[in-house]
Amino acid sequence: MATGPKVPWPRSVRLWRRPLRARHDRDVGDLESIDEQECRALLAAHGIGRLAIGGIAHIVPVNYAMDGDDVVLRSTSGIKSDAIARGAVVAFEVDEIDLVYHTGWSVMVTGVASLVRDPATRARLATLPLRSWVDSSSDWIRIVPVTISGRRLTLNRGRAVRATP
Repeated sequence: MATGPKVPWPRSVRLWRRPLRARHDRDVGDLESIDEQECRALLAAHGIGRLAIGGIAHIVPVNYAMDGDDVVLRSTSGIKSDAIARGAVVAFEVDEIDLVYHTGWSVMVTGVASLVRDPATRARLATLPLRSWVDSSSDWIRIVPVTISGRRLTLNRGRAVRATP
């Protein structure tokens, strides 16, 4: 095995590899609900989420777009499309997390997913701002929401807790 000079990890990688811990008193967060209207706005403003399918959840990151109130995404034929063709109930989650300040939000959609088979609808969906990251994505999937809920973790500067060293 050849050995050479030891090259240190860049600072950003070293920070990423360590758990982020405050070395002083830090503010504690408050958890609050997000109303459905704001949940829909957050869904519309983002393009990456996680799709969970099945009783023993198969969870995958996906890019998506909104078609009215429905979530639409592209997929290759396989586990997702097969489960959805059998009428799977799905969960879809979008979030944004700030690892430094320990704040963020999460929106969860549960609903019924279906494959979009109508050629005219598929052509219309192709005009949405959604470009699959996988060349072979051939199936269009629509999630009709049954429930939409969200939570936000915010800083509460009025309370502090002693961080572990």
